[in-house]
Amino acid sequence: MLNIEAIERRVADLMDAAIVPGMALAVTNRDEVIYARGFGATSTEPDAPAVGPDTIFRIGSITKPLTATMLMRLVDDGLLDLDRPVREYVPWLKLMDEDAERIITLRMLLSHTSGLPTALEYNGWRDPSGLEAYVREVLPALPPVAPPGEIYAYSNPGFNLAGYVAEAVTGTPYAELMRQYLFEPLGMGRTTFDPLVAMTYPFSQSFVLDETGRPQVKRPFVDNTGEYPCGFALSTVLDLGKLARLHLNDGCVDGVSLLSANAVAEMRRLHVELMTLDGRGYGLGMRVRQYKGLRLVGHNGAIAKYGGLWWLVPEAGIAVVMLMNRAPNAWGVADRLLTSLLDDLLELPEPAAEPVQIAAPAGADDLTGIYLGPSVGLVQVENEGETLSMRWNGRSYRLEARGDRLFKASNPAGDSHSVGFVRAGEGEIRYLYLDGSPCIRQHYTLESADISAWERAPGVYRADIDTWRLRCENGQFWIYSEDERAEVPCVLLDARRFVCDFGLFELEEDGAGRLTLLGGGGYWRFPKVCELADGDRA
Repeated sequence: MLNIEAIERRVADLMDAAIVPGMALAVTNRDEVIYARGFGATSTEPDAPAVGPDTIFRIGSITKPLTATMLMRLVDDGLLDLDRPVREYVPWLKLMDEDAERIITLRMLLSHTSGLPTALEYNGWRDPSGLEAYVREVLPALPPVAPPGEIYAYSNPGFNLAGYVAEAVTGTPYAELMRQYLFEPLGMGRTTFDPLVAMTYPFSQSFVLDETGRPQVKRPFVDNTGEYPCGFALSTVLDLGKLARLHLNDGCVDGVSLLSANAVAEMRRLHVELMTLDGRGYGLGMRVRQYKGLRLVGHNGAIAKYGGLWWLVPEAGIAVVMLMNRAPNAWGVADRLLTSLLDDLLELPEPAAEPVQIAAPAGADDLTGIYLGPSVGLVQVENEGETLSMRWNGRSYRLEARGDRLFKASNPAGDSHSVGFVRAGEGEIRYLYLDGSPCIRQHYTLESADISAWERAPGVYRADIDTWRLRCENGQFWIYSEDERAEVPCVLLDARRFVCDFGLFELEEDGAGRLTLLGGGGYWRFPKVCELADGDRA
C-alpha cells in the first residue's frame, strides 16, 4: 500500500538533492488515479503559482509512446503497415544511405533499429509545414549509425520520420492527428503541442542554474514543429495517467476499444535487447525493463531542462507518472523514487542475489578490440588469458561473464556496468553495448595524439542543449558541462577528436577559422562563443 508520508519525504529529498524547483507525481491503477500531487513552484518569479497535478510541463521523449499509440491506431485502421518500407508512403524520401531509403520500415523507426542517428534542434519551424520540411531538408544530411535492422540506436529523427508518415498517409498535420486520434478520445484536455494553448492553463517553466547555483527560468522557450513527434508534447501527470490506463486496459477506455489488444501487446513486446544485466530493451515507442521479476514498460523524457518518467507494470495494473521542471542530475534519484513506490505498492521483496559469474565464452578473442560510441566514448577490450578486461575512457574494468556475450564490468572503486557484444548478422562482432548505448568496432590502432594541434581548442562552446567549457592543464584536457554541472577528463584520439564520459566529440573549423564542437558523434553542434577567462577551471 502507499505510504503517503514516505512518498512525500522521498520527493522532498529528490528536489533538494537535484535542485528541482517543482514537480508533479501521479500513481494510477487500471480504473483511477490513486495518488496525485504537485510539489514546489512553477517559476522563480515573485508570487509564482504552486505546481499541481494539473500543471503542464514539456514531457520530452514521453512523447514517443504517445506518437506510437497514434500510429498503432492507424495500423489498426489499415492505413499503415509496420513492415512495409516507409518509402511506399513517402515516395520522395531521401536519406544519405540509398539502401536504407528502400529498406527502413515503420517497425524499425518505432523500435530505434532503423540505423538513423540521434539529434535534436530545440528551435526551428513554428508552423505545421515544419515536419515535412524537416524530412526533406534535415534527414538527408544525417549520416547513418548502422545498416537498417542491425542494432538498436536511439533516434529522434527516426520518430520524426514516423510521425511524418502518418501525416503523409492521412493528409492531416501531425499535431492535429494526435488531437483527433489520442488527446480528444482519452479526454487529455491539457495535452497539446501548441505553447499558445498550454500557456492558458497552469504551466510550469523550466530552469537552469545561474553562476551561484540558484535556479532561474530558462529563456527563451523552445519550439520546433519539425521535431514534434520525438519529444515536444506538453502535458500533465493526470493526462498521462489517462494514457497509462488505456495501455493497462489493453486499449480500452470507459468500455470502448480505442486500440486493439494486439496493438498494445506489440508495443510492449521486446523488439530489441540492449544487452544489459537488468534485461532492458525496446518495444514500439516504449522501453522495456525488469525489476524484481516484474516487467516494466514506459519511457523517460527530457527536453530543455524539463524531465519526466512514465512507467507501467502491466501485470500489476499500476503506473507511475512523474514530471519535473529541472531534470539534470535528477535521474538517479527519480528512478529510486519510482522503484521505492513500486516496492511499497506491490510489497516487493528485497532484490535477489546477484548471479554467479559463469565461464568466459569460447572465442573471447573475437570480442577484443577498439569500440567508439557517440554517447559513450572509447571502449577498449583486451584478453588477459583467463579473463577479459576493458578500458573505458582511460578507466580499467574487469569483465565477468553473465551470459552469452553479456558481461558485468566492475572495478575496485565499486563502479559497475553492463557490457554486451552484438554480431553483424552471422558475421563478426561489430558492436558493443555499454549500459545499453551502442559502440561501433574500429579497425585501426590508437596512437598518441599531438597535443600541439589542440592549442586553439580551449574555450566556451554553446548551444541550446548545453554549454561546454574545454580547458587544458598540464597537458591534460578537461571538459565541463553546465547542464550536468560536472567536469571530466578527455582522451585525445587524434588532431580533431576526443572522448570523455559525455561521449565522442570532434572539433570543426570553417574557412574563417571559427571553431565548432561537434558532440554525440557529430550530430550536436556547439559553436565556440568565447575564450576562457583567466583562471577559469570550469
